[in-house]
Amino acid sequence: MRFTGIQPIFFVLLISIITYLISFESRTYFDDDAWLGEHVYSLHKTGYIKSELFAPLLDYDDQLFVYHKLFTYATLPLVSLFGFGLIKIRFIVLICLIGITALIVGKRKLFRLHKNQSVLVVAFILVNPIILKYGTIYRPELMVTLMGLISYTQLNKYLIKGGGLRLTLASFFAGLATLAHLNGIIFIASGAILLFFKKRFYKGVIFGLLSMLIASFYFTDIIIYDAWDTFLNQFSNDPALFHKKKSVWANLSYLIDDHKRWFHNLWISIFSTFSLVILFFYIRFRRGNIRLNSLLIYTLLLGFFLALLSPLNTEKYTIYLIPFICILWIRVLPHIQQLWPIKMVLIAYFIVGIVQSILLTVQRHSSFSSIEHILTSETRIIAPMEVLFENQKSTSFLLGTHYFLYFHNKYNKIEGSLSLSTLTSEARKWNIDHIILRRNEYAKIRNLTVRSNHYKKTETDDFIIFSKTN
Repeated sequence: MRFTGIQPIFFVLLISIITYLISFESRTYFDDDAWLGEHVYSLHKTGYIKSELFAPLLDYDDQLFVYHKLFTYATLPLVSLFGFGLIKIRFIVLICLIGITALIVGKRKLFRLHKNQSVLVVAFILVNPIILKYGTIYRPELMVTLMGLISYTQLNKYLIKGGGLRLTLASFFAGLATLAHLNGIIFIASGAILLFFKKRFYKGVIFGLLSMLIASFYFTDIIIYDAWDTFLNQFSNDPALFHKKKSVWANLSYLIDDHKRWFHNLWISIFSTFSLVILFFYIRFRRGNIRLNSLLIYTLLLGFFLALLSPLNTEKYTIYLIPFICILWIRVLPHIQQLWPIKMVLIAYFIVGIVQSILLTVQRHSSFSSIEHILTSETRIIAPMEVLFENQKSTSFLLGTHYFLYFHNKYNKIEGSLSLSTLTSEARKWNIDHIILRRNEYAKIRNLTVRSNHYKKTETDDFIIFSKTN
């Protein structure tokens, strides 16, 4: 069944693309841009990865072994050709988003979609608020999704036509998804279990083994540098997961709490609610007879393993499932699109997506003009992480305020929030010339009345600065 009235969909798609491209350069910095961007900056500059932004952590300033390896190395050619910069490294995310949409349109027959239906899927994806948000942040979720989607297309081809090459390619790309981010292991697990569901038990084992073989390249630099102790220390105490318990029971609790991921905030809640509404009407229309095809089984498996294996119920990891869910929507809509509640929810979804895109467009980068005299001198500073994109080679050392505000006390088992005396004491230890804090960061620090004999306080409109006096 073909959709009618496709012209409005093309219009919404065009508006979304234009808004996205306009906002690509202007969207504000996110912490992850600098956090992960420093990895490729260090790789390009030194030939290996270390972190000054988190230098006090786990020998990060010596060498870092826990990072998104395929994602980082895939960005390196862009940095080598065009230099390091925020837009330049974000471009890899844009490439992956284009790849996802091109794959859906190009392989539409494999998904049982007509041309107009595939365009509608792309429109659903591009106006999704989570995709719009993370479509310009330097993070690997869209690369993981692209690799996982390619893996599924090859796996589905294998289930339909057979062929060892298709199974091998499916395994290869599931392994690449894991190399892009360790969460990509959900594509290995889902692919193997899907084959078990289809009574291809032996092939499921082969798929799993081949995928894990590709994923094992994650350990290449660890083997080269014989750094297993450092790796295990960094992995088990990773700052993003430091506060999470690690046990079988903890993983089960993550599974129980995973609904919070899908209702984490307004934007993802709208997407999740729309999915539930469509499912409700589909079950009602079909009177409970739901045919569990490969795509539906695979999508449910992805959701299950994401809940089981990912300790963070953050919205960004829903990106892995969004293209699959949007394709399922289009499979369902021809049967229920005449129902007025579906039309209303559909219109609301697109309106919210466009509004979110516009809101992201009006955000702007912070201005560092008031501290330019510090950033252009050969100094050692503690500053917001995004200063990495402003100074690059200007300062000799940049330690991020993010570490001190969110991790220093936790790792050192200090109760309460960061104190000014602790910050200045650590600054002296690292021979820091200037401490630069945003006003909202400064407000998070306690004991502000304590004065340091070693750092003098000055202020600008946007920053509080402590400069070394001796």
